[in-house]
Order: sequence, then structure tokens, then C-alpha cells
Amino acid sequence: QDWVPSVEAEVEPDRIYETVNLLVSMDAKARKEIAQDFRDRWEFIQDAFAQIAEDQSEEGSDAEDMEGQEPAFEAAEPAAGDAGSAEDGEGGEDGENRDVDSPVKILPLLELLVEDERMGIDRTHAAALLVTLHWWGGEVDLRMPAATITEAQMAAALETVIASEDD
Repeated sequence: QDWVPSVEAEVEPDRIYETVNLLVSMDAKARKEIAQDFRDRWEFIQDAFAQIAEDQSEEGSDAEDMEGQEPAFEAAEPAAGDAGSAEDGEGGEDGENRDVDSPVKILPLLELLVEDERMGIDRTHAAALLVTLHWWGGEVDLRMPAATITEAQMAAALETVIASEDD
């Protein structure tokens, strides 16, 4: 089935303008710079994946009950607000043993990356990553806010963009 956008949602004209400008600015050089920038910060991204995966596992059966429903957006705030706990010593061994093929929701992941002071990025930079991964990262489908991505998929997508030929 084809995805059909909701016509009930209001979109501010300024957001449409910002989005179009972002897409227009994403030439091959800009895409490679974004991909390389996030690849250079991979250690922090791995921490964020571990934190979001932990938060999602704590949600347990509640998350399974809400699958495919609007409340998936509510998961973003607790995950983003808990950004400091990735450094409190619990991430060490668990981080080494975690499954890089476990999907995490992209929206909480991006919000956590923006809020993590070690990353030093803003929402525009995170949006550029999202656009780069979705449009030029290969087999990554991030068109829905509740979409998921694995650590392995993100790593592969970043490498695909970095290795791509200039167009």
C-alpha cells in the first residue's frame, strides 16, 4: 500500500519553506559532510542507540500494545529527557553486548542526539541527517515519525553516502 499523508494536520508555511531549502541545499558534498560528521561522532551515536534501546525495552509490553498507534510520539520525551543516564556506568558491558540489529525509533534517537551536549548538534543538523539517511542512505525508510532504524542500518547508510560518487 502507498502511504497517504494526513490532510488533518496543519503545517506552518515556514516549516515547508525550511524543508524545501534543506532539500535543495543537500548536494553531494553536503550529504558527504553530514554523513562523515555523524560517522566521526559514532561513539556518541552508539551510546544514544543503547539508551533508546534500553528505554524501549523498559516500556516492554506497553510499547507492543501501542504499535502502529499515535502514542508512539510520547516515547520521544522520556527518552530525550533521560539523556544523561547513558554515562552513569550502566552502558559499559550492556553496550558491548547489545544487538546492533535491534531497531529503535528514529524520532527519540534524533531528539536524544540533539539534547546530548557531547554531540553539539541542533535540530537542523539532525534534520539534515534524517534527510541524508532517508534519501541517499540506501535501504533506509524513515518517512514516518514512528519509523525505526538499527545501528547496523545507520552505519551502513552513512558509509553508503560517504562512498557515493558525486552527482
